[in-house]
Amino acid sequence: MNAKSNQVKVNEAEAIRIAREMLAECLGDLLELAIKLCKGVRRMKFYPAHILELRLKDNPKARKFYYEIEYDSAMIRFLIERFIPPAKTAMDLNVKTLEEFYRAIEQARSSERTLQ
Repeated sequence: MNAKSNQVKVNEAEAIRIAREMLAECLGDLLELAIKLCKGVRRMKFYPAHILELRLKDNPKARKFYYEIEYDSAMIRFLIERFIPPAKTAMDLNVKTLEEFYRAIEQARSSERTLQ
């Protein structure tokens, strides 16, 4: 069994911390923008001329514009595909011996690793 020394574990933990900081620094603005797009952006839209005429007849002080929240569905789909893990699927094991069970479990784990 390969036991890692304490120094190797400390070095790996430090490398992981540095990598996370670098990613947060580089991708922080991008992720903030992605979150903003997923929550929706408030856009000012103007009424078409025929609707505006009807609104101004009823109320001369009526606004000529309205606000609409737009969502970026492509960004939402991208974030879901990248950051939400897929649901676990049930395995159907039909085995008679313990060796077959362990073989089936190892095969399922190896296929799961290839998907990731």
